[in-house]
Amino acid sequence: MSRSQVRPLVRVPIKKGLWTWRNWQIMIKWNNSFSYAVGLFTADGNLSSDGRHLEFCSKDLELIKTLKRCLNLNNRITRKQRGQYPKKWYHRIQFGNKELYKFFIEIGLMPNKSRLLADLNIPKRYFSDFLRGLIDGDGSIDITEHPESRFKQLKIRITSGSIRFLKWLNKYIFEILKIRGRIFKSNRSYQLTFYKINLSKIFKYIYNSKKQKMPYLIRKYRKLKSALRADGGIGRHVSLRS
Repeated sequence: MSRSQVRPLVRVPIKKGLWTWRNWQIMIKWNNSFSYAVGLFTADGNLSSDGRHLEFCSKDLELIKTLKRCLNLNNRITRKQRGQYPKKWYHRIQFGNKELYKFFIEIGLMPNKSRLLADLNIPKRYFSDFLRGLIDGDGSIDITEHPESRFKQLKIRITSGSIRFLKWLNKYIFEILKIRGRIFKSNRSYQLTFYKINLSKIFKYIYNSKKQKMPYLIRKYRKLKSALRADGGIGRHVSLRS
């Protein structure tokens, strides 16, 4: 499935008497960068109910900037608050694009997707990029001690409010890498968890020899690589989420 949309610079009113120029040239076509962006949107993106507007929020400013590069966006990055006490600040980018919105709907994304998300239509050729984006958005790496043996355990967790989505993801990963994770129920969500041996396979799969040409969070890559190589002297709990 591929489609391209190319639009020139458009003159857009900001307020009375003030205009700006925006570039809405978004290439809707499966490639490394676009597939990574789909993974990010699956993790932390939001589709409004108006059939046009999209929003992406993250505590990580670099993640927002990476998404902008992947989708060739010129929109301004703003900040918003979430929660009550204490309130937390997030970075966000908002933009309108009917074609991209429609594309997301066609592959299985939707408004208010948190608990409704299920199977997605992701080509196997670009699944590694999608998975890397999903992990950069919603993945966490933990090093904990086993309650009985006291040995350190390295694991990756992908969190979602939809168990149907995690079951699909687990099945798709098994089809490609022949490994399975375990799904656990947490307070308000579910977590697909892979442990050290399988995590090494995932690491090699999503960060292959061409990684310098692919979008990824350098901070998370380095911490994950360090965690996999660590042989002691690590704190009881280390997380890749900042």
